[in-house]
Amino acid sequence: MARRALLIASQIGMLSGCHKDLDIMSELLGKRGFSITRIQEGEATRAGIIAAYEDLIATTVADDTVVIHYSGHGEQSPISGHQYILPTDFAESTNTDFRGITAVELSILLARLTQKTTNATVILDCCRAAHMSRDPDVVPRARATPSTLDVAGHIDRLPPDVWPKDLPDPVSNGNAVRLVACAPHESAYETQTQDGDWAGALTEALEFTLRSQGNTPVSWLTLVARIRRRVSYRPASQRPEAEGPSRRLLFDIAEETVRGLLVTTVGRDRGSVRLEGGRILGVAAGDRFAILPASAVGPGDTPPLDTATVTAVGATDALAALENEAALPAGARAHLIATARRPHAVAVRAGSGPGDAGWAEKVRTRIGATSLLQLVEPDDDETLATVEAVDGTIGLRDAIGPLVAPRAAADSAAGWVVDNLVQLEQVATVRELESGGGAEALPDAYVVEWGRVTAAGVAVPLAADGAVIAPGDRTYVRLHNHSARDLYYSVFSLDAAGAITLLSTASPAGERVVPGGTHTLGVGPAGTLQGMEMVWPPVAPPDAPRPESFLVVVTPQPLSLAFLEQQGVRRGRGEEVPPELSPLQQVFSQAVSGGVRGAVPLPGPTPYAVHHLGYLLHPQPVPPTPARARSPLVDERPEWSVRMTDARPGAVPRLVVRVDAVTTSRTWVEALAVAGGPGGEPVGQVRSLAAADLAGTALYDGPVDGFVDLGVWLSDDRTAPDLLALRPDPDPDLSGRPAAAVAADAWIAAADAAFDEAEGAYRTTLVAVDGFGLGTHRVEGVGFALTYTVSEEPVA
Repeated sequence: MARRALLIASQIGMLSGCHKDLDIMSELLGKRGFSITRIQEGEATRAGIIAAYEDLIATTVADDTVVIHYSGHGEQSPISGHQYILPTDFAESTNTDFRGITAVELSILLARLTQKTTNATVILDCCRAAHMSRDPDVVPRARATPSTLDVAGHIDRLPPDVWPKDLPDPVSNGNAVRLVACAPHESAYETQTQDGDWAGALTEALEFTLRSQGNTPVSWLTLVARIRRRVSYRPASQRPEAEGPSRRLLFDIAEETVRGLLVTTVGRDRGSVRLEGGRILGVAAGDRFAILPASAVGPGDTPPLDTATVTAVGATDALAALENEAALPAGARAHLIATARRPHAVAVRAGSGPGDAGWAEKVRTRIGATSLLQLVEPDDDETLATVEAVDGTIGLRDAIGPLVAPRAAADSAAGWVVDNLVQLEQVATVRELESGGGAEALPDAYVVEWGRVTAAGVAVPLAADGAVIAPGDRTYVRLHNHSARDLYYSVFSLDAAGAITLLSTASPAGERVVPGGTHTLGVGPAGTLQGMEMVWPPVAPPDAPRPESFLVVVTPQPLSLAFLEQQGVRRGRGEEVPPELSPLQQVFSQAVSGGVRGAVPLPGPTPYAVHHLGYLLHPQPVPPTPARARSPLVDERPEWSVRMTDARPGAVPRLVVRVDAVTTSRTWVEALAVAGGPGGEPVGQVRSLAAADLAGTALYDGPVDGFVDLGVWLSDDRTAPDLLALRPDPDPDLSGRPAAAVAADAWIAAADAAFDEAEGAYRTTLVAVDGFGLGTHRVEGVGFALTYTVSEEPVA
């Protein structure tokens, strides 16, 4: 029974953490007895990856344990919707020689592998959607502009004797656990580790969690919950998931059995016990356990020998106090009967100024007085926020930056900052709420939709996570009820400053939606769609994007959840939830109060579903789109936020965007390329020439700071205005990258509007966070095709 691991890194574009991922996984798996096959750089081509996978299949026999880990870019074709990974030679792709590896091909390889062994694990630290990150030092593992190559044609051309498409896909393959970095609509990111290296957020969190787990046997389902919380503390908006047979123990086919935690030792006074299971199993201080004989299946199977409450928690074990100090037999096990709210970690850092250490200690004392927060060291990067007592001030920051302006150190400031920590903790806890399971699962058919409202009152739907919203934007939330009974939904805003606000105030117990009906939050009194205006939290400095979300709760009956709002009196943690609340209200009340919730199903459960609609609130408003005479035949620009994202610091490269071939019935081509320049000043270059002479022409050749915005127009004669003279004046309210991006967009829009006869053919933006799209691009529109190459060349 051999243990084998195939580790693949495709470190292309702006990625720089893929090789570090392989270092991490080589060490982790090597210590667990795996023999490692590692391919990267020139070996990680399409042919090299497939050959290594084929070797793995050939050498695998029954009962072997196999792991495949991929680190790199993922992408989805905007034309066919097919997903694929990008090997290191992907830039050499053509429509007849696709160098990516599609999800179809990966599924077939995995199916063939699991025909040899039933113990396979696939870890994918990549994604297929590029959104803006929370931090300029976090890079998405998807390109900003997906390729327009003919992926569907490539799949159709696969020889069926080599690539049989009737094998199980990953979803139905019950012999492989799949640990994925994010949901299909999200981005996966790489971020900076404590030692200064770059690594995938998933791989880094997996390393941390496995090290803290030690030898405790846990399932992938349990492990991913810990991974998910650690990733949530990093400046990367993604939700890792464990798919397939996720109740399997790590790298095993045996599944986790819920038989309680083993009671390993008893204190000398018989008043305390040690439980074999700690943070890695989700145990928290305040949890209550029934102590049962080893033969018992669970609570209710037999009267408990005693009841224990957890008083201290380590990574792999916990200390609990016995209520009756009963004598316990060997092999007794602790079964969870009530859960306490999991505290979020916070840190306090003292500066070197006079009095800083004293004020830091006062803040620590106040934090210790609330069990909603867990105090950790300042260098612990798994923290919700950090208090800074520096130079006679007390401030608060998170992984993104300052949350509020610091105040002069005083007793009132110490209390103020801890109150803010509690608010942030409550928002973080509410963001972790999940839909009901089992008898509490909502079976009804419905759709939750949300999006942006245009100035004309048109709804533009957005993805459930990853959208970028700016102050002044208007949004809506909508529920379509496809079930046979009434449904009710409540909507809350969870903002970056820790506020929880009920938005569906007209119906505090939930907006009613009749069978077959639709209700929209954001409709004005006259029945027109107006939307809800987005605002920047008044206390947060507008210096970086901030993650926020809408919380949508759906139930089959009216249910008031107004107590989730941050305003009002808070109950202290550990207090029992008031009995006047319904069982479902108790579930949500515990989320904000920290009260104890029973783990055994409550009588008469109410089904419910929870939806989190996440977005980044960007301090810079998205500029209005100027009126254009026409839309381009092909528009490949990434979303606005990506165009304003700063790349990692480094030298400004010289880029050349050169035309390889063009096909058009028109005779003349006009092009305007605008690049980011120093100090937010855009730099433009114009090309105007006959279509027959376009091949070999550089549409742009020069230094680039952040992006190149490109517009191409076609006409039958040379009638172009002076495009360089159309350069707009800078926006006095903007600076740096946003200023250059806004100016570039306005410049090309002005050029487009100035043409009388020319037809807008092509628009794109090459961005630094995507490695400027180095390689060959082919675009096709109606009666138009263009092939061009982006290269980085020595500075002239």
